[in-house]
Amino acid sequence: LFFGKNSTGGIVSLKSAEPTDYLDVMLRGGYELEAEEYMTEGYVSGPLADNIQGRVALRYSDMEGRIDNLVPPGTPGAFGPENTKAPGSEEFMAKAGLNFQVSPDFEIKLNGAYSDLDTQGTSLAQRYFCPSGAPGGPFGVPGTECELDNETALGDLKPALNHVD
Repeated sequence: LFFGKNSTGGIVSLKSAEPTDYLDVMLRGGYELEAEEYMTEGYVSGPLADNIQGRVALRYSDMEGRIDNLVPPGTPGAFGPENTKAPGSEEFMAKAGLNFQVSPDFEIKLNGAYSDLDTQGTSLAQRYFCPSGAPGGPFGVPGTECELDNETALGDLKPALNHVD
């Protein structure tokens, strides 16, 4: 943590792990119940040859979503959601590094990273304040409750608007 002239609240410095000169391996996974998300991540680091160390780190996660979307496909006046749960996502990340110790005074470091994120559904919100007792407005679907219960009723965007190349 640094404090200085141009850091009124301080600066947090994060440094990625370097390849090691010994074998180092880690693998872990997890599952989140409410969003139905599982993830796995791990890395391998160590010497590849004399004066060459390498490291590869990977992470994958897949989430269904924490909010149930109650708009069934084919609802009049709404485009049915592609998924019945949202916001969903699938993510893959990879990072690799190589360190070459050319001489005691000269080292070459090569690093690269890749990331791919795919999200499903539009951003969802829950109606929790309905003065008239029922959701109103252009997105109100009959039967929707006005309480925080991880349920909503929102259709997706028009298919032509919901596609990005």
